[in-house]
Amino acid sequence: MRERMRTWVAIAASGALLLTTAACGTPETESSEASPSPSGASELRTFEADNGAVEVPTDPQRVVALSYAVQPAIELGASVVGVDTQQNWGERIHPDDVATVDSVEQVGSTSEPNYEAIAGLEPDLIVVGWPKRGLDTLPVADLEAIAPTAVIGLGDPSSWKELESRVADVVGRTGAYEDVQQQYDQRVTELGEEYAETLDSTDFAFIRSTEGTPGAQAGQVMQEFGPAWNTNIAEEVGLNFIGEQNEASRQAWAAYYSLEELDKVADADAILTESDPEGNVPDATQQILDMDAFSSLPAAQDDQVHPFPWSGATTHKSALLTLDSLDTILEQVSS
Repeated sequence: MRERMRTWVAIAASGALLLTTAACGTPETESSEASPSPSGASELRTFEADNGAVEVPTDPQRVVALSYAVQPAIELGASVVGVDTQQNWGERIHPDDVATVDSVEQVGSTSEPNYEAIAGLEPDLIVVGWPKRGLDTLPVADLEAIAPTAVIGLGDPSSWKELESRVADVVGRTGAYEDVQQQYDQRVTELGEEYAETLDSTDFAFIRSTEGTPGAQAGQVMQEFGPAWNTNIAEEVGLNFIGEQNEASRQAWAAYYSLEELDKVADADAILTESDPEGNVPDATQQILDMDAFSSLPAAQDDQVHPFPWSGATTHKSALLTLDSLDTILEQVSS
């Protein structure tokens, strides 16, 4: 999920620290009762979006989803006809839904969409998920000229649950959301109980290369913790990630270090790192793992360095794959 993180960091880097997640109502409180629409049109209801109160269809049939709204809309089974253009949807969405996302039209970037392509799809709803810090960069008025447009803001990375819940509401898939949320919550509880002893006695670190990360110098190491993209789900299970923000980082959940400062993670009993869904570590991060300075760390000496597939999931359905990865990792740490 590195592309998601880069988008978020690029926006946050233009100002101060990212704003914390704003309090939002539950799906039940965000929508008013449905009201009759003009003859021949679908019924409409009011949805409280981050761009204001929006009259949206009660049962949207032609949804264009952009940015962070794509994955929840697709995975929850909404009637999506268009998404923003990405090169790697296959690595960002649940494997069960890759064929679906590949079958819909891509309509350009979220910040510079192809308006003609969107209009040609005749959407009855456009839903956009975007970092709250950068909402004013979106071409909302141009999108609203095509169809009702609901913008849903993302706070810190761990607020993906709130965003997914609101996307589910506006696209009419709250029931599907609640079902997968229940599965996720049950699995989190099971893992926490199964590995309670290991979790109580183990300090973890998550590191990766800063390659492609705005605001970071080339060749640095990025350490994530707390509500970060790659650690928030694991922390919910009970993993304790060491680390604290340093002067080089604009994010409260990350620290940037030079390669000479790898000893910052020397206290970790186990080190997790980024990987693709198959467990392959990106080249820039693998180069760090191959360094003598890294190989001499206690966790590396103890063979406790683990690729973490699906670490940056941002939907409950994909997060179930994150939990499967954690099950495998915790079994290895416990042995």
